[in-house]
Amino acid sequence: MLANLIWGAGALVIGGYMLVPSSARRSSDERRRLAEIAITIAVTVALAWPLGLYLARIWQGERTWLDPVLRPSSAWSTPAPA
Repeated sequence: MLANLIWGAGALVIGGYMLVPSSARRSSDERRRLAEIAITIAVTVALAWPLGLYLARIWQGERTWLDPVLRPSSAWSTPAPA
């Protein structure tokens, strides 16, 4: 069981040498793809809470920190009252 975990984790480094057969080593492309997935998940999780709070304030009609920037553009896009 422990041996499977060690082999499955990728490598056991002792003295700078990887004790994994060459067929079991991950290519640099695969490591890059896994890193991209991990970064994407981390950014998504990190932004979920603040973005949710921001959207909740918008839906409740409260003032947000983007109001001074976006209010002028919303005045241009709304039609004039008849």
